[in-house]
Amino acid sequence: MRIAAIATVIVGAALSIDLASAFAFPAITSSTKATAAHKPTFLQSSSSNDESESESGGIAGAPPRMSPQEEMKVQWDLFTKHHAKGKWRGTWTSYNYMGDTLDETTASVNLLLNEQTNTVEHTHDIVMGKISSDCETCFDSEDVKTIPVGSYAEGNLRQYRCASVAMVAGPTLMKSGAMSTELVLNHGDGRVRVVYQQ
Repeated sequence: MRIAAIATVIVGAALSIDLASAFAFPAITSSTKATAAHKPTFLQSSSSNDESESESGGIAGAPPRMSPQEEMKVQWDLFTKHHAKGKWRGTWTSYNYMGDTLDETTASVNLLLNEQTNTVEHTHDIVMGKISSDCETCFDSEDVKTIPVGSYAEGNLRQYRCASVAMVAGPTLMKSGAMSTELVLNHGDGRVRVVYQQ
């Protein structure tokens, strides 16, 4: 329930920031009606081919648009800096549409960077069962199933898109017919991964 609430707050905050940056609304009084404080420049189109506007993507005052190669490099750098840090182990909790816990398991998302080939190998380790020892000289063991997910390289991050410490994938159509969207947020050594399925 906590993760679902956090995800809702995070998504709500992201939407409100996006909307707040696009429009400004004046205060409404009983005798006036609400209008936009200014015309949003990203919606304006011009028949003239001004070179400075085309370089910035048509948005007045925006930084110049990156080339596809520059964009791929930025995405790869963000992915390897914030996400491909080894094994992210924790509890995977599944919820129903009401927020009730359906299942919990210990698992890890493994994003292992090979610096020689500059590729990242992506696997999931899921604990299928645990055996606890009852003697002092013995040790506990786990039955772990490793599921290969994919391999990534600069220019080939598949459906993943990074923005600083955040990463999103989707929506993706699954074999079951459901739509899936994954949102990942990192902070230091911690990570929250939320997968929405409909």
